[in-house]
Amino acid sequence: MKKLLITALSSVILLTGLCPGGAAAAPVHPATAILKVYEKELPYIDFFSPYIVSILALNELEHQRHITEVRAFLQWYLDNLNYPDKHGMNGTIYDFHIKNGQQEANQNYDSVDGYSGLFLHLLYKYVLLTGDHSILAGNWTRIDDIAYTLPSLQDAKDGLTVVMPGRDTKYLMDNCESYAGVTAYIELRRLASLPDDPFYGPVQKNIKDGILHHLFDKQNNNFFWALDSVNQHRSGWVVFYPDGFAQIFPLYYDILPEGSPLKRQLWEKFNRAFAGQMPTYPVEQRIIYGLTKEKLAQQGIE
Repeated sequence: MKKLLITALSSVILLTGLCPGGAAAAPVHPATAILKVYEKELPYIDFFSPYIVSILALNELEHQRHITEVRAFLQWYLDNLNYPDKHGMNGTIYDFHIKNGQQEANQNYDSVDGYSGLFLHLLYKYVLLTGDHSILAGNWTRIDDIAYTLPSLQDAKDGLTVVMPGRDTKYLMDNCESYAGVTAYIELRRLASLPDDPFYGPVQKNIKDGILHHLFDKQNNNFFWALDSVNQHRSGWVVFYPDGFAQIFPLYYDILPEGSPLKRQLWEKFNRAFAGQMPTYPVEQRIIYGLTKEKLAQQGIE
């Protein structure tokens, strides 16, 4: 507990620009504060994707480090949503540059469904760990808007989310994040003492069913890494990204139930193919692997 209090105090000093002795320091951007923890492992920190920062923040949160920085990043994310974005959507967020200490949105994002789902998952983990409900009370309309991006991208035919408006690609990784995001939103409503919203239960179920029935490749006993209007993109165990890496997302995000033989099979195949190479991959991919490994170990899957 003493260590956590010292860490929290250091975080306040860092984010508010107060130095010991009262000297003023330049404030650190909330995303940069997270990125600096991983500075030696990142190619640059003056450009950032809120999606990547969310993965880094999730790792810090899961290991109970830099909690104050994570809180500041969550609030920054909520304060910088698009109303609307270039596609007319509310509740999305662009990637950013930091220039001369000032942030500048680049009017682009890699996805909507992945960004939104991951952020809601991170927010839920934060509130669950800290009991800090103030971030919900002060931002609920924005949280609602982020959550609604997910059903707005859902295909009624198969329940899966497309990556963004105007695109027909449905990624396995993004849909696992979408499922986690809707699940998190349902739980956040309860933590905020709000009534259940009957709209989101079917959204959650349909995404999960879509992953299990439309993204599962029965022939190869693994998951397609993507679907689009033309192709089912099969996954092999030779190519790490996206083929192999995508296979651990249904494991981390609880698409497959505990005790599922497929869960153990996919994990064993992934490790045989790629575990030895993991130190060479980007830090955000290593984090997802590490979090999945920790989660499965708790279930008796090594």
